[in-house]
Amino acid sequence: MRKNCPKSCGFCFNECKDDPEYEESCKDIAATTGLCEEQKKFTQEHCALSCKWCELPTKKAPIQGTFCRDRDVNCGRWKSLGLCDRNPQMTIYCGLTCDICKEPTPDKCFDKAENCEDMKKAGFCNSTVPTVEHEVKTNCLETCEFCVPELP
Repeated sequence: MRKNCPKSCGFCFNECKDDPEYEESCKDIAATTGLCEEQKKFTQEHCALSCKWCELPTKKAPIQGTFCRDRDVNCGRWKSLGLCDRNPQMTIYCGLTCDICKEPTPDKCFDKAENCEDMKKAGFCNSTVPTVEHEVKTNCLETCEFCVPELP
């Protein structure tokens, strides 16, 4: 994988450089305030060093096994009765046993609700109440810090 897919597999963290073909353009872009962000797709691919994309932390998914959990001791029994497929409440209470809960991929690590700051201030990010925990883990991933920073 280091040879064939180094970037996808995360083996490129020490290779922060500009594309030699665009080296001068990258310097010009980086010298203009806001232009790196404005041309983000291009500059991330060709001007990583000049635009300092390598130095910015990115988000990655939560550590596997810490995000999803069952919230009821009866999940195994309920699964054996076939309730995983028939009861929407199983998403809240038995996400792990029913294989419903999935840790978000890095590209899904963002807030989906507008009230996440309010929920965090109210202490909901650390709640163990099943419905509240499900709510914040579904809609407030970034604010509640379920996605952790990853340094390149």
